[in-house]
Amino acid sequence: VQATADDLVYEGFVSRDVQQKLSPGQDLFWIRQEGRLEVGAPVAGTVLFVGQEPEMANGMYRLRVRFEERVPQEGAMVVARIHFGTVEKVISVPVESLDMEGGHYFGWVVREGKARRVSLSVAQRDGYGAIVSEGLVAGDLFVVGGSTFLQENDLVMIVKNKEQVL
Repeated sequence: VQATADDLVYEGFVSRDVQQKLSPGQDLFWIRQEGRLEVGAPVAGTVLFVGQEPEMANGMYRLRVRFEERVPQEGAMVVARIHFGTVEKVISVPVESLDMEGGHYFGWVVREGKARRVSLSVAQRDGYGAIVSEGLVAGDLFVVGGSTFLQENDLVMIVKNKEQVL
């Protein structure tokens, strides 16, 4: 984001997938970074405006934020971080480990050394992970790779090192 005439208000652009997760009033913060190291206390802020249509010039969505105190700019821009939310005590699996049939999700677990196909209810998902609300319990051994070759009751060898050859 870049500073505007009001020292505490900054404007910038975000991609569509970020834009869909933002709304006015949402909290954000800025932390000074030196390389990959975050230093200093965060400066709190709030999302003021999120564009609903992409800008013709760059295909991104306009964003306006206000910080509680002036943010020192190094160069022309400041990078703000927005926490989309934390969901606690959930089971999350990689999206690519899910199968879908007839509008229902399925996955594979290992029980007593054998593959078992289980029906799953997915509460939320994005391009990376899915939150499973039913069908898995803490401690289940969930298959995240190689499931396309599995059949019910197949013997399963758990690989701890990708270089290990089966």
